[in-house]
Amino acid sequence: MAFIPELRVHGVSGTLPRDMLYTDPLPRDQVGWTRVYRRRIQSDSPEAFRWGGVTSGAAITAFWLLLLPFALANTAGWMAAPRAWRVPFVSLIRLACLMLTGIFVLEAVTVIVDLPWHRLGGPAPIVSAIPLIGDTLADLVEWAWVNPRWIGALLMMASLLVMVVLTMVASRSHFEKRSTAFRRVWSPAIDALVAEGEDPRDLTVQATSPSDPSMWGRPPTADRLARLHVSFGIALIGLAAAAIASGGVENLPNTPTGLLTLALVAVVIVATLFAQTATGYGVVDRIIAWLPIVSVAASASGLAAFVLSDAQPSRHLPGLHDLVFILVAVLGASVLLAFVCGFSARPIALMVIGGMAGGGLGAGLAMAAERGLGTGSALPNGFGWFAAASLFGFLLIAAVFAIRFAWMGRRSLHPDRHDPRAVGLPMQALRETVPAVEAAFDVLVVALAGVVAVVVAFRWPDLFGQQLPAIDQEPFSPWLGYAATCLFVTIVLMITLAFALMRRGRQAVTTIIGGAAMLAVARFGVPGTRVLGIPLDLGTFPSVAAAVAVLLPASFIITRIIGGLRNEDKRRGVGIIWDLAGMWPRWYHPFAPPPYGPRVVTDLRTEVERRLGQDDMMLFAAHSQGSVLASVVIRQLDDDQQSRLAYLTYGSPVERLYRRLFPAHFTSEWIAGLRTELEGARGLRWRNLYRRTDPIGGRIDGVADLEPIDDVGRSHSSYELEPEYDLARDAIWRLLTLPQ
Repeated sequence: MAFIPELRVHGVSGTLPRDMLYTDPLPRDQVGWTRVYRRRIQSDSPEAFRWGGVTSGAAITAFWLLLLPFALANTAGWMAAPRAWRVPFVSLIRLACLMLTGIFVLEAVTVIVDLPWHRLGGPAPIVSAIPLIGDTLADLVEWAWVNPRWIGALLMMASLLVMVVLTMVASRSHFEKRSTAFRRVWSPAIDALVAEGEDPRDLTVQATSPSDPSMWGRPPTADRLARLHVSFGIALIGLAAAAIASGGVENLPNTPTGLLTLALVAVVIVATLFAQTATGYGVVDRIIAWLPIVSVAASASGLAAFVLSDAQPSRHLPGLHDLVFILVAVLGASVLLAFVCGFSARPIALMVIGGMAGGGLGAGLAMAAERGLGTGSALPNGFGWFAAASLFGFLLIAAVFAIRFAWMGRRSLHPDRHDPRAVGLPMQALRETVPAVEAAFDVLVVALAGVVAVVVAFRWPDLFGQQLPAIDQEPFSPWLGYAATCLFVTIVLMITLAFALMRRGRQAVTTIIGGAAMLAVARFGVPGTRVLGIPLDLGTFPSVAAAVAVLLPASFIITRIIGGLRNEDKRRGVGIIWDLAGMWPRWYHPFAPPPYGPRVVTDLRTEVERRLGQDDMMLFAAHSQGSVLASVVIRQLDDDQQSRLAYLTYGSPVERLYRRLFPAHFTSEWIAGLRTELEGARGLRWRNLYRRTDPIGGRIDGVADLEPIDDVGRSHSSYELEPEYDLARDAIWRLLTLPQ
């Protein structure tokens, strides 16, 4: 067959060009932030469009793991059902995102201010512990010790650096210069909110189609949200200082500074709820334009009140944990109301997972700081309950998968044990577990409602200043331990049963031995084992929950960040998260990592238009997440360009996952429109490849599917090596080249 001008687009994990073309390639040219590669020898061979550098190319992307809760929260906003009450759903999701930002800031205050200042009894032990500092700055330390509130104020100001970093993230874009974007966050000029030619309306209220170029832009609402979140974080730092100065949150309305800061926080919350103004340049915009500057003034007044107060270093920081409790309660209430308005548990479950990830990281860093500073454990009792809830959520989802795995294992009783399709049975189980996990999400949302109700009811008689009961006391610890053990044993038995049904005795025995070993470790611990410098003193349910849900995830995130700074391969491993959660524009949370979707869609469309201008026809071959981006690009082309295009997808999640997870955007009608645009007089110029062992890719309605037999366990990768790939490519190319 004649030469086929083929352009391949990779999926998640930033696949390298040599793994797309199966040779050592050369870069042909660079399109914006992406590159196109070709083989060294054959000039008429397929070319590879690589966009993975956008999510994992720079070393700074290693730090994006710290922003994982914000990325998941932003993605959750795009998951509303088409029939949802969009205006209240959008408002409530944005309110929940605002609370996540507040919790993040207060966790930073806990680590930077609460632990070093209050829990050490003052700054002197810190300064004297630093080599070569005690003698050099002895006089300064002595002066500061007379009024330790100056040191506390300096630590408060240091926590403002967190907001500086988040502001830089919010202003970072793959399109604009940093200075221009920074102005859109801080300038009080009203025209800074809307650039020339932009639509001032909030497009998120509408169920925007991915083929609409305006969806991939940066709407003014994103800049409004950036200003609101920056203002909220800065105001909370001032509010925390005012709470310490007044002796607690309940005393804030009795002081001028506390009352004004509370009023500012209330204005930010109301403005967030009404950020989707339909006209632009209204009263809300004029208020939002000045909020960052006003919040700096309010925070400064709170710090001044703190310095002038008679607050002294003590074991517990008054008011800080109460502020966290209030934000968590508002977060829980807003996501539950969003569930009512959105008619789906998926976005809410994603918000909960994001909150657990952020809470686990904050608690882990706080525990490590306490250990490093030698203050012992003084975290509030709520952290223990948070760890327990996270552990049970993980065990619940794992149990759903294990039961589904065992149910699928019975299939191997009928076919021959050497049937190639049985090679990837675990992956098939993972593939078919998605609906069951969604049911588990419904249970998770109901459990969240119960937890919020119980916690508020417990603290209602004395809302402030009262902690939850300790989780390690009777009867909580023993019964929770029994329940967790039963769930874990169920998981081990179901996986063992599945392997036994598949006649895999070695894996079944290994599962039993591994499960027993994990139970032994949980009961007796491993002497000398440390995580983040903290010894794993296991043996009780609270200690196991803290290790599994707090210390291990926090350690994983920190080690991946350090490893990612040094090694691009490790950044690509972490980049899988951003490939999945970072595609969508920041219409809900402005502190999510810069989205790659708008940049890659723009560059990919530019490359396709260039090739169609150079060649009469081309074949577009897209794998996994690349097929999502390629489908969006095809729908944005004009009729003439679409008529000269053939399309091959493999391992594509467009129908199986995206239509289910983002039903308001990747609708059945949208996919049908893509088929119509690729329909010719001789048939549909679109073929799709998938494997039963592929947990991501699947069938596409109305498209001819080819199913390679996975006899070597390739699962989601290496479709280009299958003979079905060549058959599908040749078939659609003939349809494109034959006379109409």
